Amino acid sequence: MRRHRGFTLIELLVVIALIAILAAILFPVFGRTREAARKTSCAANLRQLGLAAHMYSQDNDELLPCDYFACNSRLTHARLVGQMLPYMKNKQLLYCPSI
Repeated sequence: MRRHRGFTLIELLVVIALIAILAAILFPVFGRTREAARKTSCAANLRQLGLAAHMYSQDNDELLPCDYFACNSRLTHARLVGQMLPYMKNKQLLYCPSI
């Protein structure tokens, strides 16, 4: 009857080295994939903002959101965004996750 032995130290070190090499190869790929997902999310947010502006203009005689100051070269973002909020799903559309 043969007695089974466990892993030797050399075999264990080789397996750990292989795992480390594979991890070093794969981690940058995961980072690029994550950044691509963020860019896609940002593009979707911009599309939703465009649709919100379009819906606003349909309800307001084909005029885009604008307030007195914006029309006179001093844009106040709070009032401009406030006009479009009813047409947005949530305020997170205003933020790009890739920035």
